[in-house]
Amino acid sequence: MTSPLLSVIIPTLDEAANLPSILADLRAQQGIGLEIIVADGGSRDVTRELAARYGAILVAAPPGRGRQMNAGALAASGGFLLFLHADSRLTDVFMLRNAGAFLEQAEIRAGRRRLAGVWTCASGTARTGPRGRPRPPAQMAATASPASPA
Repeated sequence: MTSPLLSVIIPTLDEAANLPSILADLRAQQGIGLEIIVADGGSRDVTRELAARYGAILVAAPPGRGRQMNAGALAASGGFLLFLHADSRLTDVFMLRNAGAFLEQAEIRAGRRRLAGVWTCASGTARTGPRGRPRPPAQMAATASPASPA
């Protein structure tokens, strides 16, 4: 079995009200191999049950967003990591496919070194940089930069 291109990590704590929407959005994504990881910090509601029902990998983590993100990253097998809040929404079923294609091209330009960056999308416009200044998709590659070696 091949590794997914993208591991999506969602840190949660009592997110039962929000989780079904983002998990449904992720399951609807087309054209990309995804691994969905819910890193739970000790929810007392049905967050964990919902994650299991949607087929997500459930990782128990100590409370704290950073700890949960780290635990999710350790469990990930994808080539790229995407961290999402449970209240995020993906309105385009090809959004992650397009992001994955961009990341693969940025990685090639960077000489196959690790990349670091922050990207957000709104209404089809890619945004990055301070205060989310809009940049057209053609300029997104300029925002990806090689990360320092681990």
